[in-house]
Parts: sequence; structure tokens; C-alpha cells
Amino acid sequence: SAPASTPEGVMFTVEASDAEQVHLAGDFNDWTLDGSEMELIDGIWTKVVKLPPGRYRYRYVIDGQWQSDPLNTVVEPSAYGGHDSILVVAG
Repeated sequence: SAPASTPEGVMFTVEASDAEQVHLAGDFNDWTLDGSEMELIDGIWTKVVKLPPGRYRYRYVIDGQWQSDPLNTVVEPSAYGGHDSILVVAG
């Protein structure tokens, strides 16, 4: 599903069971892959990130391929091509 709010932060999940490595990159971490590895749990790649209220752009990087969140229909064109997924964290 699209990112979900949890008591620990925002939970990002993506199904990519054949992938060897998945990262979460967005404007909240300066689009870096350092320290952004997601964890594979029961076939779903997962990462929880503490985010203050605001509007964020993000993508998943699956085995080196950047892609928008397939389960989030809110996207905007990226200046670098393709689309970024959009997340709004309520205050």
C-alpha cells in the first residue's frame, strides 16, 4: 500500500520479492542511497522513517532502477525524468 502512518513514523512498503536490494530515496534524505536500505519482511520491502508534518517527494530504487511507488497514485513529474511519488504527512 501507499505509505502509512504508524506510531514509529511513516512506513514505506513496496513489493519486489525478486529484488536483491531496495532503497528509499526522497527529498527528506537528499535523495541519497546511503543508509536508505529497506528491509525484506515476508516478501515486502519495508522502511519506517520519522518525518515531521509536510509534503515530500520520494521514489524506490529497486536493484539500481529508480521508480515511483506503484501503489501511490499521487505523482508529479520529476525534473530528472519520470515521476516522483508524493506523500503528505498531516500535522
